Amino acid sequence: MTERKIKNTDRIYEKDSSVSFFEATVLSCDGGEGEYKTVLDRTAFFPTGGGQSCDLGTLNGIEVKDVHIENGEIIHVTQSPLAVGEKVRGILNFSEREEKMRSHTAEHILSSILNTKYGLSNVGFHLGTVDTTCDFDGVLTLKQLNEAEDEVNRIIRENHPVYPVFPTENELKTLEYRSKLDLTEDVRIVMIGENGSVDKCACCAPHVKKTGNIGYFKIVDFYKYKGGTRVHILTGIKALERARDDFEGIKTLSALLSSPRNAQSVSEAAERICEENEALEREISALNERINGYIVKELPDTDLAVVFDERKNSQTLRSLCLSAAEKVKTAAVFGGENGRFTFVVAGEAAQNIFAKMKNSLNVRGGGKEVICGTAFASESEIKALFDGENI
Repeated sequence: MTERKIKNTDRIYEKDSSVSFFEATVLSCDGGEGEYKTVLDRTAFFPTGGGQSCDLGTLNGIEVKDVHIENGEIIHVTQSPLAVGEKVRGILNFSEREEKMRSHTAEHILSSILNTKYGLSNVGFHLGTVDTTCDFDGVLTLKQLNEAEDEVNRIIRENHPVYPVFPTENELKTLEYRSKLDLTEDVRIVMIGENGSVDKCACCAPHVKKTGNIGYFKIVDFYKYKGGTRVHILTGIKALERARDDFEGIKTLSALLSSPRNAQSVSEAAERICEENEALEREISALNERINGYIVKELPDTDLAVVFDERKNSQTLRSLCLSAAEKVKTAAVFGGENGRFTFVVAGEAAQNIFAKMKNSLNVRGGGKEVICGTAFASESEIKALFDGENI
């Protein structure tokens, strides 16, 4: 075993993740204007790294806004300065630390299972504020992930020990463990299970001391990502809160859809409504085409046809305009409400008509052969603009 340090700072969190407060001495403090960089001789604050954000808390009551590694030193960013040589008491926001430890340990277990069963490696990890994402270098199915989820929860219930070891360089040569990097010295291995029976993985972050501390594990989403699979996970109270939110969502939808209060029934009811909606949309589209046909048939044989229509659907108005432009040289269709019309212009003189509109009306839009946009004008203003128009 070897104790690990970054220059002058002893990393308490590497040896004992349960430490929520500690005493230390200030080695240096530089900066100003509400951002001071403080280095301590020892710390329980985990610095940002490896896909995990830093611990937050206070030093002698002064807020620690950030913790990171800079030039081989662990930097505690504080709002106020601390005197060199001063003895300080550090207090972590430990509830936040515990959430991160639960998620990180669960990720190790999941990654170990997928590595053992399918030969996949974890190639990306991010412990976010909403959930945790894990990227694997292969495609996974829902069935495979459901089975892995069951196994993770079984390991949680079995309450295996979780602890770090610091193998010597010689011990490292014969030790089999998971790692994203090719490490040769100062390696910290997080062991899950007696002698790493569940997992052995190189990791610098704090973890729970027993798998039972994770509480509950849930995969909440997954999808193909960069040739592999990205998996979103939740643990503990966050997983429970998500389950409650999902239940409330199903409860609301079941009432709206008049279906039994379970996910399968709600899904089936939603599919039926989607099918009915698609059928209605096809009927509406067919009716709109018939209406467009009647409108175009009644258009006078002129160079310019200006049409006002109460319908608002842009595709319907576009279809009407194109049909009208086939009968006359140029068509301008205005749909919707008086004062704010959706317009479509098409035909031989479409650009000239649009230029005339821009010069006299408040319009937004554009296009080449077919010009679409919005006209903020009344029907009377538009009619007056084109009254007696001769193209």
